[in-house]
Amino acid sequence: IRMKGSSSSRPNPLIAAVAILVFLCTITSFVGVPGFLYRPLWQLEDALLWFYKPRDSAEFLEHVAKKRVTQAIPDDCLFYQVCNGFGNQMLSHVANVALAVSSKRELCITDAYIVNGVQNKVVNGGLVDILPTKKNTIPLSSILDLRAIVETAEEMNVKVHIVPLDYYKRPTDMVCNWLDAVGKANDDVLGLVLQKAIRPSVVLKQVMSRVIQGNGRDNGVCVHHRDGQDWHDHCRQWENIPDGVWRHNCLNQDGRSLPDLLNARTTGSRGQWIYYVGDHAPPQDLIESQNYVMWRKRYLTSDILRQAHESAMRRYGLTDTSFSTSKKALIPGKDTRDLDAAVDFFVCNDLPQFVGNSVSSWSAMQLALRNSEAGWYNSRSIPLSEFMGGAYRVPIVYTFTETTSPAGKHMLKISILSVRKHVAQTSVHILYHCEYKKIPRDEEFVAWLKDHDVTIHFHEPEWADKVELMRLNGDPSASHLFAHKGNYLGTWQRIDIPEFITSEYVLLLDYDTVVIRPFSFADFGLDITPTLAFSAEMDEEDPQPFNAGVALMNVPFLRETREDFLEFIWQHVDGRFKYGPSDQGAYNDFYRQKQTFLDRKFNVKPYWHNVTTWHNRKIIHFHGMKPLDIISYWFGEGGGECNKSINFLCEAYNTQPFLCPSMQYFAKSAFFEGRESAEDYCNDIVHPSQQSQLRNLCFLFLQELRETEVHAGSSCKAPILAALKKAGKNPQDFPNTHKVSLIAELPNEESSQHQQHHQEEALQAEEEQCHSYIVCDSFDDQILSHIANIAYALTVGKPVCIFDAFIFHANTAGLDTGNYRANEENTVPLSTVIDLPLLLETVRQQQPDSKEIPFTPHLHEGESCNWINPLMSADSKALMTVLRALQPSKVIKALMTDVLAVAGPTRALEDGVCVHHRDGQDWHEHCRQWENIPDGVWRGNCLNEGNRTLTELLRSRVPNPNSWIYYVGDHTAPEDLVGNFDVVSRQDVILNRLHQGGQSISKRELDAAVDFFVCSKYPRFVGNSASSWSALQIALRNSQTTWYNGRSIPMAEFIKIFYMPIVYTYSELTASKTDQYMLQLSILSAIKHVGSESIHVVYYQKEGSGSPLVSWLRDHGVIVHLEVDTGKGLWETRLDVPKYLDAEYVLWLNTN
Repeated sequence: IRMKGSSSSRPNPLIAAVAILVFLCTITSFVGVPGFLYRPLWQLEDALLWFYKPRDSAEFLEHVAKKRVTQAIPDDCLFYQVCNGFGNQMLSHVANVALAVSSKRELCITDAYIVNGVQNKVVNGGLVDILPTKKNTIPLSSILDLRAIVETAEEMNVKVHIVPLDYYKRPTDMVCNWLDAVGKANDDVLGLVLQKAIRPSVVLKQVMSRVIQGNGRDNGVCVHHRDGQDWHDHCRQWENIPDGVWRHNCLNQDGRSLPDLLNARTTGSRGQWIYYVGDHAPPQDLIESQNYVMWRKRYLTSDILRQAHESAMRRYGLTDTSFSTSKKALIPGKDTRDLDAAVDFFVCNDLPQFVGNSVSSWSAMQLALRNSEAGWYNSRSIPLSEFMGGAYRVPIVYTFTETTSPAGKHMLKISILSVRKHVAQTSVHILYHCEYKKIPRDEEFVAWLKDHDVTIHFHEPEWADKVELMRLNGDPSASHLFAHKGNYLGTWQRIDIPEFITSEYVLLLDYDTVVIRPFSFADFGLDITPTLAFSAEMDEEDPQPFNAGVALMNVPFLRETREDFLEFIWQHVDGRFKYGPSDQGAYNDFYRQKQTFLDRKFNVKPYWHNVTTWHNRKIIHFHGMKPLDIISYWFGEGGGECNKSINFLCEAYNTQPFLCPSMQYFAKSAFFEGRESAEDYCNDIVHPSQQSQLRNLCFLFLQELRETEVHAGSSCKAPILAALKKAGKNPQDFPNTHKVSLIAELPNEESSQHQQHHQEEALQAEEEQCHSYIVCDSFDDQILSHIANIAYALTVGKPVCIFDAFIFHANTAGLDTGNYRANEENTVPLSTVIDLPLLLETVRQQQPDSKEIPFTPHLHEGESCNWINPLMSADSKALMTVLRALQPSKVIKALMTDVLAVAGPTRALEDGVCVHHRDGQDWHEHCRQWENIPDGVWRGNCLNEGNRTLTELLRSRVPNPNSWIYYVGDHTAPEDLVGNFDVVSRQDVILNRLHQGGQSISKRELDAAVDFFVCSKYPRFVGNSASSWSALQIALRNSQTTWYNGRSIPMAEFIKIFYMPIVYTYSELTASKTDQYMLQLSILSAIKHVGSESIHVVYYQKEGSGSPLVSWLRDHGVIVHLEVDTGKGLWETRLDVPKYLDAEYVLWLNTN
């Protein structure tokens, strides 16, 4: 070793000594080192590596610096608060990144990580959150790889800013509520962010590398065990919440020992060792078990870990103010529990196996990062999946043998395609049996599986000969499985699933299933089976678990009972079991007393009839009759036949209301990646005399069916005839096809259910792509439905399908129940009333795939008209964006021109006041019912304030003596109003009829649309705040208007788009310079939190003054009302406010 540039051939003794020490450090890293030597050795290593920083440190520092505040941050940047321990802090980051993606807002991430978030203080029965301060935080960039967060967000078109804890724009009053962000964010985005964005920083990686030394990573199992007193107290409180929710899996399953539970959840491979993370040292019985147990605290105290973290931060150049702050949080002897937790978390994440406690957020995040491919010793549910379903998918398992029929292989491919279409992030496994040992003959299929991210487990069952003997002893007429060696072997492969899969749960799917909707752990309920769950078979009302074609399996349970189960099977060499043939019969016999029932929606058969089950469907199972069977039956020239065991199903196809829609789901999955899968499947038809013809008709039929409009109760007649026509065939030559009825009748008692669910059947394809909805009732209800649903879609980050229909007459008089719905006689296109291109242009700025969908009467029957829920869930800014984008169409503008012309030469438009008056009998009846709802809510302002006349109420709200009134009401204007004001109405200008095809039709809602948009053109408005029509006008005017009924705006309880106008008064003669600065600071705070559109200043200006303050106010969007300053006192100036502000309420603020 020579000094660089030295001419001496003699090694430098100093460098040689250092090299020897480095060598010793390297050796000790493999053989282990006593804890007391860690500190001096690390200090030496730090001194050496200070001059030899890892290559990516420069990139890391450059990236962090680039992402710090270098440009203006928008006022609506999404800031959020983190709090408490590692799990809560990480979930807060994940939830808010996902929320920013869903709401399309820029994201401001605070570069702070709390090193000790233990909650000790209790107030009002609840634990107080630990929030970040300079004394308890280190840079977040020293814990998380900010590149991963930034790149994940930017891939989803969200700009990210990294801000320091004391950044001046960061709100100081934020609460820590990541669950609220979870509720607003898109489910799938949450899962994606969690799996892609949470990565350790390069600093933390250096610390992690020192934790595990000398242990083989591949054999490591991380165990996260909660067993401290605080956890037991938490569990006791959590499990006893009196809300009826199942919460009984907080501690060790069934009170068993930890080693016992781990044995059922790990492979027990040679050399297996455990990395233990817990509230304290590992239990003695775990240490005494056969596994080698390591835990960080045995080798690394918090102080040593803290010092290692400091060293790594210095190595990466984090020696600025952030590092100085970190030194306050990393004082020797200070508890750094959550720095320890971060190290443990990422060490665990790097190990191949994990067993935790699913109730703990720390463990729940590990499960999400592993796509639920892990175990949890408490078993049953993952509570967090109720809020973040997209992060918790149940792993899916198939079995396959190369000795199966070709049609089975191609149907399996179509099933996998359906999984990738609807639950794309789900882990998929296959137990793959090769024809010759573990050497696959079908290399093309193996490559296809790998291309579709399927984990292949090559399976060579030791019991294959025993199963073949059982098949030969079986009765093919009792089950089609006995007819084929490969198919029969394939069904038995599932008994070896516990030998290959280490997940807590898997969902086994037969090759003849099709997934049609997304699902997650949450869909199986909190009391998910602790054992094995099957659903019903032929008799859909049978409550007993029976059919194994879709099976939810608790893998540890099956692993523990496997030996006894195998012994039971081999006792039945004739293949006959009490509850069915082959493997299904074996499972039903052996586990009869422990099985649970799987919800029918996961195993829906095409021959079932229950409409509610069909409506809730997630997976379709072609049990018995496969698609090829019925296709061969229909298109067999002279009449096809089915296998004897299923012929009764083929002959009864006309009584199966869900057969055709089930076939359509199959067709759509077959064409998911093009035509190849459909062609391969049809090519496997085995009818030698008609093979070519059947193959062609099969493909044409699936192709036509994919595009045909099909819903529950539809037959397949249309696509059948279309396929025959394309093939140039005469339908009369195919007797089984011309018997197909147009409609497969639903049972009478279920027709009403079918009506309710019909919309979902008809618009399935649309709903998969966008948020769709319908409208009903009056003009204002229809507008609110558009506003609520479009804004909701923008809030959750989903394209919207705008309902292109407007009900032009919705007089609900005489309707006892339900809504006044759209039909062919009462609708015109929405574009007749609203400028639809403008609305779409506005929406597409955030969701480019949004579109309008035409109204088709029979497709929209039964759909619920519900705008309240999306209205309450939508972001207020999105609501206002949509409301302002609802502008009149050309048709309405033409009518408005005639109405607005009524002002004429004698009436100035700026003197016009629109008055919306509700005083009809139906309104009085509505008010009586509404005010008497027995819930204790104040509802005393539905009619004229104080029972005064409208004229009296308007005099205090219309101060201009030159004002004239445009009247909108239930009937003609009251006589007292006409006698005291100049009153006109739409009826004075245009006829109250819309002519269609020469027939005069009532058009009440079209009139309401004209009135609404005409009113919006007048500078003043007086309405009834309890009416949604008036409430929309009030919102459009930023609440700077009045309402004659006084008091509250009821709709303000549901949506935050009604801002209180703010007013200041300011006198140049009496105000000091300090008063001016205070006014400016106060206005800035108002702009920050409520915007500038509702802020006024009544400004008393000295004569001849040209104060720059007035310009400053106007530059900030403040409405300035100038008054000559006569030296009025501050309190006197308030009296002038009503002269300038036309509003029912204002909030007057002092300048301080």
